[in-house]
Amino acid sequence: TLSIKSASEELNIHESTLLRALNQKYLKCSKGQLQLRSLFSAEFKNNGISKKSILINLKALVDSEQKKDPFSDEEICSKLREKGYDISRRCVAKYRDKLKIAPKYKRRKYY
Repeated sequence: TLSIKSASEELNIHESTLLRALNQKYLKCSKGQLQLRSLFSAEFKNNGISKKSILINLKALVDSEQKKDPFSDEEICSKLREKGYDISRRCVAKYRDKLKIAPKYKRRKYY
């Protein structure tokens, strides 16, 4: 996949310039209407790790947790760091909200 960073380097322009150019631009194709920006992979903190990869792993962690004692954002952050993702607790909370995953106290199930 092509990243914003590699495309901007190839075009010899700044990443923000490329992102502004792609903003609100769409491609109509047989699969429907796609936002041009979605054709690029997003990099996380310029270390080559895609945001999508982090979201998938975060979801998998929450799906595998015990419902009596779900993981806190800090625990999720630690587990993702063990897997090699350099991520802050605030980012975990932001990505959890993006995935529409409730906070720990709302995920806890009492049996």
